[in-house]
Amino acid sequence: MTDRRSPGGQRWRRFGVTLAGGLLAGLIAACGSSSSSSSPSSSSSATTQSSAAGGSGQSLKNTSFKLGYFITPSVNYYGIINGNYKNLNMGLYSLDSGATGVTLMGAGSLAGSAYVSQPPTVIAFDKHIPVRIVWVEGYEPEYLVVKPGLTNLRGKTLAAQTGGAPQFFLQKTLEAHGISSGGYKYVNLTPPNVVSAYKAGAIDGGVTFPPYSDALFKLGAKPIATGQAYGWDIFTQSFINAHPDVVQAFVCDSMNAQAAFLKNPAAAWQAMAAKLGSTTAAQLKSVMPANSVLPPSQMFSVNGLGSATTVPSLATSSAAQGAWLVQQKVLPSAPTASQTAALIDRQFAQKALQGGCP
Repeated sequence: MTDRRSPGGQRWRRFGVTLAGGLLAGLIAACGSSSSSSSPSSSSSATTQSSAAGGSGQSLKNTSFKLGYFITPSVNYYGIINGNYKNLNMGLYSLDSGATGVTLMGAGSLAGSAYVSQPPTVIAFDKHIPVRIVWVEGYEPEYLVVKPGLTNLRGKTLAAQTGGAPQFFLQKTLEAHGISSGGYKYVNLTPPNVVSAYKAGAIDGGVTFPPYSDALFKLGAKPIATGQAYGWDIFTQSFINAHPDVVQAFVCDSMNAQAAFLKNPAAAWQAMAAKLGSTTAAQLKSVMPANSVLPPSQMFSVNGLGSATTVPSLATSSAAQGAWLVQQKVLPSAPTASQTAALIDRQFAQKALQGGCP
């Protein structure tokens, strides 16, 4: 699984898979594990700040549920520390990957998972775990960085972490420039080790994301391609059916957290840096730039949830990543773009954006 460590050691983990070998099969069989010391059934309650449409504060408090989340800069994480979910009886479970999140959702241990990337949704589809996408938070930038002055990557040694979004981005970027998988030397490295290997001169470049891309820039590396890894919030269909008022409240509160971030991103970076205790607000500005967060007013655009007649770009890119996972023999099947679009449940975002929140 993608393992993010900031300079202070804080783990930042969101990308859905490190799927080399039989790791995913073992994860599915074991129903996953978390980096948190608590289990999903004993997670602590998050206290956050607005009551939402669909139920009173007290009635919402009567429904306890557990959400998988990442200790990483995101709208969801900011909303948690900013107090935007305080009227929800929401237990928190720190995930080590999006794959763990959807697996625990399938086992009934979690009602939802926040800020998961697209591969976990592909895994859920393949494993027949009924999940629905209810909100889009935004994206995290990822970069293909190389030695300064390097333009021809054929035959060069390039690194990424195997089986997830970084390797997918590397391979597809090179293919777009006419370089097949056999046209360069591939090295499987975690993001921190990409930096170490580059510093030692062992690689010519690689794919990584902030804060590791910032470390590479300081070493003189130059970005030659930029990607966007989007994160969305998902719930199980069974929880939506049983507690639509709670899901509505969660979406309303997420919308409020999103709006609060966009209104004053500097304050949000400072708050998250203080909570994480292992990074600075300046570093978080590159990890979670202001333009990476999707404005709620654009939620039904092609870059968000799309509409009933529009297949959003995230569904198209999710299908592409799924097809790649099948090609890599990681999964036996993956959803098409239209099948991914069918997983989107827009009713809660529609109500929130139409004034259905307090």
